Amino acid sequence: MEHPFIKTNEFLFSQAILGREILRTGVSISSNKEWDSILFTGCTGFIGGFLLRELLENTIAKIYCLVRCDNEKQGNERLVACMQEKGLWEERFGSRIRIIKGDLNLPKLGLSHNTRSQLAEKIDVIFHLGASVNWASNYTREVQANVLSFIELLKLAITRKVKPIHYSSSMGAYASLNKSFSNPILENEVFHEPGSLFGGYCQSKWVCEKLVEQARMRNVPINLYRIGEVNGDSSTGLSDLKNFINLFMGFCIMNQMAPESYRKAKFNLVPVDYMTKAMLQISKNMEGNGKNFQFNSSQIFTMEEMVNEMNHCGYRVRFVSDDVWENALKEGSWLAKRIRTIFKKLKISEDAQEVSLFDIGQSVFLRGHDTSNTDQALKGSEVRCGKIIDDGILHNYLNYIIKNL
Repeated sequence: MEHPFIKTNEFLFSQAILGREILRTGVSISSNKEWDSILFTGCTGFIGGFLLRELLENTIAKIYCLVRCDNEKQGNERLVACMQEKGLWEERFGSRIRIIKGDLNLPKLGLSHNTRSQLAEKIDVIFHLGASVNWASNYTREVQANVLSFIELLKLAITRKVKPIHYSSSMGAYASLNKSFSNPILENEVFHEPGSLFGGYCQSKWVCEKLVEQARMRNVPINLYRIGEVNGDSSTGLSDLKNFINLFMGFCIMNQMAPESYRKAKFNLVPVDYMTKAMLQISKNMEGNGKNFQFNSSQIFTMEEMVNEMNHCGYRVRFVSDDVWENALKEGSWLAKRIRTIFKKLKISEDAQEVSLFDIGQSVFLRGHDTSNTDQALKGSEVRCGKIIDDGILHNYLNYIIKNL
């Protein structure tokens, strides 16, 4: 019997057929012109807030932010509050932000015909970071926010004038249950076995990657950024406390333990400030119909190295047996419940070995990530990724997490 979070290759390929209505017919504008107006989705998210700040600091554009809200005033308050939480807001930004009431979970982005027409006329470029990010959900629940909303943005991108899209995908589009996939993940490829992906989020991102392929063939310019384990600000340590890796590190420190069986697990943490600076640099120099870009940490490390750094920072953490670890996860705290969900073993099929969401994530992190396109696009720029351990970035993360969890 098929697991509800698994879909077949045939089903997912059938979902990834771009409609004939997506055909470039509008007047083309230069991908690299100085932008006057930007449409931005995902501005209240962690990565979105940092990229919004980069756009406000490094362009002169008005930024039209799609926000789920009841009215413009409420949407503005929500956006400002999210930026203030990250220490990113400045009052001078307000004059350049326009709130667009919308919702990725609604048909046609929840936009009226009049609003859609105005955006089609005004907008020069689209940054699409918004998504429903739930690794423990099925495809049916994720398709509207992640796939159908993207198709609506494709339609908007070709109306009146052609607008380049900068689309945030995910390394989850490669999070395969099949452990035989061990080769490095190449930027210019799209995964060929989607039936081995687990959960609606990863599947929906794969479908969108296939739609991007087809849209480019119809001369719609799209840059695709595969985002992996993005973490906090490298200088301040400010981190997303909803992020699993941060919750996991906090749990290890608070309980003074880490699971022995995952001693060799690998982490590829990419600082959010580096990645958003890189995305802006790449987006301002778009080539042709676009490329795919991936981001690597400059220092991938194991759980053993993570624990060593925890101890170096003054926290007392030791490796424990699976039994001791699993007993710790049975405690009633909200943090233990969140970690338990990630480490819970799942029976995908009768003949398959049990795996956890953590194991599925490792299927991506244990593979190398090709960054040839990214390296070339950043060549000659000042955008650099610091070394996570050697430059004290992980130290900053750990201190922030413990102070704020």
